[in-house]
Amino acid sequence: MNGTERVTTISSDYGTNAVAPDGQDYLLVEVTFANASQAPQSVDPESAMVVDDTGSMYGMDYEALMTADSEDALYSEVNPGGSVDMRVPFLVGEDTRITQAHMTGVWDGGQFVVVDFDEAV
Repeated sequence: MNGTERVTTISSDYGTNAVAPDGQDYLLVEVTFANASQAPQSVDPESAMVVDDTGSMYGMDYEALMTADSEDALYSEVNPGGSVDMRVPFLVGEDTRITQAHMTGVWDGGQFVVVDFDEAV
């Protein structure tokens, strides 16, 4: 994980926007997906989720992901040893304190990586 950012609007390079409803934010989790397999893999963060300080889980926001994917990582295959950076958005309450992320990355047998945040975001 490379960092996090809370925003109310995500803008794309293509002129589209995703706007969080009142009282909610997008938590953007910046990650590097690395291909440790022996074959090309496609990035698939669809099963990614974040966990708040009460244990509630929030799934990745697909519509916002399409806006946030300025590198077109969703449409690329990553060769063995390669990597791609991506911002994965989660729609959460503006006062929600996120403490953990569960990330997965590939279509073909992806495994979860659990990341504990040093401080709730």
